Amino acid sequence: MKLPLFFVTGASGTGKSAVVPYLQRLLPACDVFDMDIILDPNDWRVSHRNWFRIARSLAEQERPVVLCGTVLPEHYSGYDEISAFSTIHFINLHCDDAVRDTRLRARNWSEELIDDHRQFARWLLDNAETAFDPPMEIVDTGANTLNEVATLIAQWVQARLAKAAAPSPSASPTAGA
Repeated sequence: MKLPLFFVTGASGTGKSAVVPYLQRLLPACDVFDMDIILDPNDWRVSHRNWFRIARSLAEQERPVVLCGTVLPEHYSGYDEISAFSTIHFINLHCDDAVRDTRLRARNWSEELIDDHRQFARWLLDNAETAFDPPMEIVDTGANTLNEVATLIAQWVQARLAKAAAPSPSASPTAGA
């Protein structure tokens, strides 16, 4: 049985890395990773490809994987590893511009980079229904605590894992068999 792969994505400053330890506690049956731990800023495609390889290896051992990092479907276009998963699900961590801008300024980001992520956050919201299949869900990290955000994400993952594990209607015995 193929497992789904889960991405917790979003613009920088929305809480992707911060939520990882909470998710690890709430999802002990899953392997949850902060993708930034092996990010190569000079070649992000190599980093993404390595994460897909790790996720595929774990999925082959029937371990669900949740990757937290900025990823879009076009980032893994053409990867053979995609075939190891039944579905790829995305959830977008989002907060309003003022919250995200404050978080990024605390990291000493330039106003230009902050504006880039403001635009990227808007793009994610505007394209959640059309650029992602299945459509991407959204969690507000500005209005919720980290524990609340993690709980929402864990429920989202668990619901999709339960659906993936449920027998399909075509797999049920036929009458008179």
